[in-house]
Amino acid sequence: VSRYYLGTVVNQEKSLWSCIIGGACSYKKEEIQEAFFEYVEGIAQPSYFRKQYNSWYDHMTDITEEGILKSFSEIRDGFENHGVHLEAYVVDDGWTNYQSVWEFNHKFPNGLRNIKHLVNGFGSSLGLWIGPRGGYNGTEIIMSDWLEAHPELNIGSKNLISNDVNVADFNYLNQMKKKMLEYQKEFD
Repeated sequence: VSRYYLGTVVNQEKSLWSCIIGGACSYKKEEIQEAFFEYVEGIAQPSYFRKQYNSWYDHMTDITEEGILKSFSEIRDGFENHGVHLEAYVVDDGWTNYQSVWEFNHKFPNGLRNIKHLVNGFGSSLGLWIGPRGGYNGTEIIMSDWLEAHPELNIGSKNLISNDVNVADFNYLNQMKKKMLEYQKEFD
C-alpha cells in the first residue's frame, strides 16, 4: 500500500505507480542488502561529474529575473577567468507562484526567456529547481492549501497527513509533468 494513502479509505479501483518487488536467498539483512545493491547496479545509469552553479547558495528565495541575470554573469566571469567552464546554471527556489501549479511569480515576468538567452550564450545549460511536494519552509502548505481550496480545477490535492501536496495524486503528477515539459520545450 502506498504511504501516500495511509489512513485513506479507497472505495473504488485505484491505479498506483508500478513498483518492484525483490527477493534474496536469505533473511539476513546483509544478504538482502547485497541483493538489492546488485539489482540497483544492474539498472543504474553511468554518472559523471557535472560542474554547475545553483542560485540557492547565494540568494535562497530572494531572487528576481534581474538578480539572476547579474548573478549568473558574475559567477560565469569568475569561473571562466580561472579556466573553469560551468555546464549548467540553475534557478532555485523563489521563482514560483505557490498558488498555482508551477507558474512563474511576479519576480519573473518573462519566465526564463532572458535567462535562457544569457546561459546559452555561455555555452551552458539552464536548470530549474522544483520541489514536487510544493517546496519547503511553509511553501508546501501554501500550495497544498490552494489545491485543497480549488477542487473544481481537478489538478491536485492536499496530503492531509503530511500537510503538503499529495505527490501520489495522478491529476497533480500529470499537471506537473505537462508544465515541466512545456518549460523544457520553451527554455531548454
